[in-house]
Order: sequence, then C-alpha cells, then structure tokens
Amino acid sequence: MRQSNWQNRRPIRAVLDTNVLISAMLFRKQLGIFYDLINDEFVIPYFIETTFCELQNLIQSNKFKPALEKILLSPEDIINAIGDKSVILPDPASIPKIINDPSDNTILACAVSARANFIISGDSHLLKLKSFQNIPILTPRKFLTSVHPAPIRRN
Repeated sequence: MRQSNWQNRRPIRAVLDTNVLISAMLFRKQLGIFYDLINDEFVIPYFIETTFCELQNLIQSNKFKPALEKILLSPEDIINAIGDKSVILPDPASIPKIINDPSDNTILACAVSARANFIISGDSHLLKLKSFQNIPILTPRKFLTSVHPAPIRRN
C-alpha cells in the first residue's frame, strides 16, 4: 500500500548523496522509503553529468555485486531506473571549492544548478554546512520528518 499522504503534493527537487541513493535502491531497509518517493515522483533526483557518472561508476563496482545479485538486478537496471526518474543537467562552468572533498563540491554545484529544494546526505562535511546558498542540507531522517512529520512506515 502506498503512502497516500505523499500524493497530490508538488514534487521536491532534491540532490541525494550517492550513498543515500544507493542504499535506498539496493538495501531498502531504513532508506527504502526514498525508493518509493522517487518512484511515485514525489522526490525528483537531480544530477549534473559528473554526479551521475559517479553514481554509475560506484554501482558498477564489485562492492555492490553481492547486493545486486541478491535483488536480481544488474547495475544497468539500477542506473536506468534512477535515470528514468531523474533530471541530469550539464556540468556547470564552475564548481564551488567549499569543502576539501571534490565530490562534496560537485553535490553543492548540482544543487545550485538544479535550484534544489534540499540536499540529502549522510556526509558529515556537507551536514556541517547546514545549508548552501539557501538550500537546506539534511540527513535522510531529518528530510523525511520535515516533509512528512507523521511516522514513516513502509509496507
């Protein structure tokens, strides 16, 4: 049964950290609600070409091969499923140099390019910023409680 509370709401433009997105797609335990929110188009993931390539490279790594085999999906299945529900923008002309980790800076650049409503991450460097150019940076749990304060239950 789907969460009826999500229906009839304006989609949220979100930049999801790669690890959050992969956890939602592969493991579906605590973060599995994101799979539903993306599938129902309540949350629209945004990428720039660089962040989508990062996702592709990571999901194709041997690290996730056992998890993919367990759910009977290939890396291409995951990439296509995410790509079909996402918006992929060109890389911006410049990437901010806010954090020492270049991949964190590309997340920030993506959020600005997308005019995202939220950045959703478990990365401590990003979370310390709390926001970037008025875009809140939240943990997955904080995001879920901010957009839907009732308890989240997956069926």
